[in-house]
Amino acid sequence: MNEETKVWSGSQSQIVNFGTYIICSLIPPIAVGVVFYLKLTSSVPAISAAAGIGAIAILYSFWCFLETKSQYYELTSQRLKSHNGVFSRKIEELELYRVRDTELYQSFFERIFGLGTITIISTDATTPTSLIEGIKGAEALREQIRHYVEECRTNKEVKMREME
Repeated sequence: MNEETKVWSGSQSQIVNFGTYIICSLIPPIAVGVVFYLKLTSSVPAISAAAGIGAIAILYSFWCFLETKSQYYELTSQRLKSHNGVFSRKIEELELYRVRDTELYQSFFERIFGLGTITIISTDATTPTSLIEGIKGAEALREQIRHYVEECRTNKEVKMREME
């Protein structure tokens, strides 16, 4: 049996949160603008509500940043590992010989930034579908996964049958 080696590792790009960051950065000035537009500057509840709305928007964008930063993928010659969790940690592993199919998706926005999402369909009981989202060089990674899937199947003498 071949020794397992680390082939690739990477994390999701923060670009996937671009829309969230834009919206959350616009909410605080809009809330303050509404207070001034309605001439509620002497109203403490209105100012407090605007500040609260702004704080929630900023905290939400920070949470999205942390979630994306904590998502980490690792491809070895035998497994795909997905690490995620901000406070607690969850690691999912997919044995590559179980992979049935892969799919690459790039939205227009992802194509502009050279990102992509890989969908992996497998015979794994716990996670039959896995996503590797917002990754740079997704097309090359998909080809690497395909190569190591075939190598694992050959080494383990596993044959995949097409289901009709």
